[in-house]
Amino acid sequence: MQIQIFCSDEQWSIVQSMPNMLDWVRVSSPGNFSKEANAIFIMDDFEALPDVMPDAPLFFNDPIGTQNDFYIGEKVYRFCGWPGFFGGPAWEVSGKIDSAIIELASACGKKIIPVNDKPGMTGPRIVSMIINEAYFALEAGVSSKKEIDIAMKLGTNYPFGPFEWSEKIGLKKIITLLDTLSVSDSRYTPSSLMKKEMNSL
Repeated sequence: MQIQIFCSDEQWSIVQSMPNMLDWVRVSSPGNFSKEANAIFIMDDFEALPDVMPDAPLFFNDPIGTQNDFYIGEKVYRFCGWPGFFGGPAWEVSGKIDSAIIELASACGKKIIPVNDKPGMTGPRIVSMIINEAYFALEAGVSSKKEIDIAMKLGTNYPFGPFEWSEKIGLKKIITLLDTLSVSDSRYTPSSLMKKEMNSL
């Protein structure tokens, strides 16, 4: 089975560490997918979908938007491919999950966690809120970035501290998700310090 993927160098290194039961082929742009693909992964720039897609399941990395924002179809799946999530043991996926998709994920060494097509999914929503709270704590002078990261890793056994995670994911993505969620719930309003820091980058 051939899976074609448009991805970054970091994402490609994760793919190469997966079980070699599948033939992964990296393409240089979303317009270069071919008919030989049995499945397609678009890890970045998913809004640049080609006009005609091969007849294969399409996975696009977007925990912020919804399928209705981009493309609707039974073979289209939205999932979270953010750093810290893509390389994990499970993928959160929205779309019509069937046995073929479950088998595909299993061949990648992953378990499928079905989620509704809502902004933030589960993991990204919670991690973004943790990062936001960490910025509120920093703003209040509770502790330093380094100490907050250490406290969260040792106290909760998280793989990364909130500031480490924000660096891996990118503040722009975190703030975009929080802004999206805050439209219907003000508790997701991003920290002013986090926005200030993003603007200074």
